[in-house]
Amino acid sequence: MNVIYVVQNISMDLAQSSGTQLHIRGVLQGIQSIAEKTRVVGIQGLSAYEVDQVQQIGMGSNLQTSALPLELSKNTLFLEKPYRRLQALLKLPYLGIWDSWRLFDACRLIDQPVDIFHAHFDYIPLGAALASRNRNWPLVLDCEGDWFDEYRQMLVTLNPIQAGWARLCQRFCFDTSRAIICVTDELKNYLIHAWNIPASKIFVLSNGVDPDFFRSVSVQNAGTIRHKYAIGNDLVVMFVGGFYPRHALDQLVHSFKIVKEQIGNCKLILVGDGQTRNQVFELVKSLQMEDSVIFTDAIDYEDIPDMISIADVMVSPSLEYSLEGSQESIKTSPLKLLEYMAAGKPCVATATSPQKKVVVNGENGILVKPGDIKEFATALLELLSNPAERARLGKNASEYVARHHSWQAYAEKLIKIYQYVLADHDTGAQNSSDYANQV
Repeated sequence: MNVIYVVQNISMDLAQSSGTQLHIRGVLQGIQSIAEKTRVVGIQGLSAYEVDQVQQIGMGSNLQTSALPLELSKNTLFLEKPYRRLQALLKLPYLGIWDSWRLFDACRLIDQPVDIFHAHFDYIPLGAALASRNRNWPLVLDCEGDWFDEYRQMLVTLNPIQAGWARLCQRFCFDTSRAIICVTDELKNYLIHAWNIPASKIFVLSNGVDPDFFRSVSVQNAGTIRHKYAIGNDLVVMFVGGFYPRHALDQLVHSFKIVKEQIGNCKLILVGDGQTRNQVFELVKSLQMEDSVIFTDAIDYEDIPDMISIADVMVSPSLEYSLEGSQESIKTSPLKLLEYMAAGKPCVATATSPQKKVVVNGENGILVKPGDIKEFATALLELLSNPAERARLGKNASEYVARHHSWQAYAEKLIKIYQYVLADHDTGAQNSSDYANQV
């Protein structure tokens, strides 16, 4: 099986460690394990490139790319260049027309066999859909969310022309695709109702993690971290992630205050940055907890395993969202929680819909009612006071992730989706998620 994975976003650096790049690299790791040949095709500036050594794609890597030949898009540069200058001068909305045209042109000239054309669904990914139709390559869309709606949720105002064009392009991409892979059941339901996509066409594969990465801990680095933040032998409760309202870090601080009143030798470490950081910091000051709560700012992704290794309990507080209330409710995959669990750490998490799908209360973690500060504190107290229970939950969590949420487990389901697409099933014959679960 020969697979091309397409990334149309011209600003996408696959060596970076943000969420989307991590997802793409993980998907590529899964594809590579099941395909005879895997290549990445993308665009950069006025050129198109190919990466045929996918295994070299990693954090901080210097990608060795090969230029792909172009023909039609070269002949239209005399139109593109003045348009781009005019676009910058007049601040016209980005429509992705020329980037889509260039990607289509590059794919049109590929002379090697392609069995699956797998595209990351980014804002206006029109080039991949056009190439799919032109070459009759079965298109699989890797969809983390509805980008059109996500801009609206972020309060980004789209020009009416831009908004209309984006909607037309998304419609064209959805109609062209043979299968759509999304990260949550909520997102699947949203796509069915908001875009009228047949349920049989949509598969749900949650994000994967690399268990080996989160187990690769440097004892020396862990000791350095404890010394840097003057932790000593104190027990550590830790959160790693973004400071956003949905993460309810203010509630976590109040819960930890209750814990601190009963267990003096413990600290709360908050790792990350974001829009509510200052608010949480001021709350800590107002509660006179500066000596007990440590803020580290954001750290490089490759340093996260060492940071997590010093924690006794990891926490994943979160607010529950209604489907109609926020885009977060339809696209949020509990990746942060899965990373904690992969590291073999006991976790206390709020029982939101995404987190309930990975934590079995009392088996591989502890779930508490969203917004219940006292219950969260009680769960922390019980774990901090019971090393044997922490070890049991951490071991179960690590085994669960390796079994169900590693990229290898992802690949085992992905191959079923590819087989479904290649077999040219009647989309009404069976539910796609049922087929994907036959592994």
